[in-house]
Amino acid sequence: MCIFADPVQEVADTKIFVASAEGRQYTAYQMQFEMPKLTRADIVAGRTQIPGNAMILPVPWQAGEAKIGLVDMSKCVDFFDKLAEMLTPKTKGSRGLDLAYAASFGDYLEVHKVGNFDVSVAYSVADIDRANPDVFRLGADAKVTLQKYYEGPVFKYAFVICALARDGKIHPLAYTSAAREKLFVPTRHEHGSVTDLPSWDHAIYTTASGDPVGPTGYKTSSFKQLFRDYSAAKIAQYADIGWRPVVAEVPELAPFVKGAALTRYTYMGKLPNQDVRIPMVSSL
Repeated sequence: MCIFADPVQEVADTKIFVASAEGRQYTAYQMQFEMPKLTRADIVAGRTQIPGNAMILPVPWQAGEAKIGLVDMSKCVDFFDKLAEMLTPKTKGSRGLDLAYAASFGDYLEVHKVGNFDVSVAYSVADIDRANPDVFRLGADAKVTLQKYYEGPVFKYAFVICALARDGKIHPLAYTSAAREKLFVPTRHEHGSVTDLPSWDHAIYTTASGDPVGPTGYKTSSFKQLFRDYSAAKIAQYADIGWRPVVAEVPELAPFVKGAALTRYTYMGKLPNQDVRIPMVSSL
């Protein structure tokens, strides 16, 4: 689930990681999806690919805050598999792109190569119109959703726009942004069929332990549950061992997971169409 500019045939198995450190939030997003294929007309016209369907992720952002930073996680395709393994009882990188303001190339937003993604960052809903049409397909439905939920006199958002050029499972898209009292998890649904009760298939991983603000009925799994008979020091020791392979491939994660335990919230079924927020509380 996320906001797509054009319809997609299927979106499933969404996984999101959120954490905070030193005034920044780290967000990693991964899902499986299907996209329209090249038509006979495309092939006859000599096109080898069509502009990628734009996936748009809203990010809370106010003027004067540090800009959105992009993180290349292409060396860690199995990032969420490793997180899942950390929640299974057992015995005992990448390259960051710390962006300044996304400068334009002509009239278009700058396009960044981030692993298998083409990514632009817009700092207002209006700025999304400057996304390069040779790279991104932008439909009208998505903009209506963005204007309705992410454009107001008080709350402000930036938008990470990425081109989905491949089907199936790919590495996570990751970025950093200014942290707030609650971690923001982009889960609002829009990809061609607006509904108040879309089908959720989400696993949200976080290093915070506050109860999520959003749909209820989720299931929880965490280090605290797995090690409920151990001391906090033992939990921290296990967490350090669990995080080590991930940090080796994504060094930018180090400050966000240092000494942190992990909690997973699983959402399945027909649930309200909204974003999730998690209070920024330490899990140890």
